[in-house]
Amino acid sequence: MCKTLSLVAVAGAIWTAGSAQAFLGGERVHVGAFSLGGGQVFTWSYLNVPNNDSIVALTFEIDYIDSDLSYASDLKVLVSTPTGGFYDIGGYDFPGPIPWAFQGFVSDPSGFYVDKVYLNPWEPKGWWTFEFINDWAADTDHNFYNIWVTFQKIPAPGSLALLGMGGFAVARRRR
Repeated sequence: MCKTLSLVAVAGAIWTAGSAQAFLGGERVHVGAFSLGGGQVFTWSYLNVPNNDSIVALTFEIDYIDSDLSYASDLKVLVSTPTGGFYDIGGYDFPGPIPWAFQGFVSDPSGFYVDKVYLNPWEPKGWWTFEFINDWAADTDHNFYNIWVTFQKIPAPGSLALLGMGGFAVARRRR
């Protein structure tokens, strides 16, 4: 039984270390509420300091209020990472290479829209800059309320080693 528990603890630590899906939390930050006319930009910078954990994904939560013929997916987000990386998400007039999961007419009604963007390569802590742009030039006013960004992280290797050692301690103690 002890060998089985030890094997499971080691396999779990290895799987966790190799999988970007094994998030052990995130830092959820409120960006704010704003209205943007066609082509207008709202810039937001944030210093993310999550210990030494790697940021593997960003989750965007957008509470959208419909205005006339606009869609929530008209919102374009340009992300600059601490290492100089760049992500171009969503939009209408000049859509980026990363579409929203709710891109197009499905985002017409007012509502709450969520999407996750995976980062490649993973990013360290540091300054992040987000430019939120109403990418439909013909739109007069876009209302976005309570936009949140969650920095999805995976623990540093030292944290994983402690988790694995804890599994070994539990296995030894049951002996």
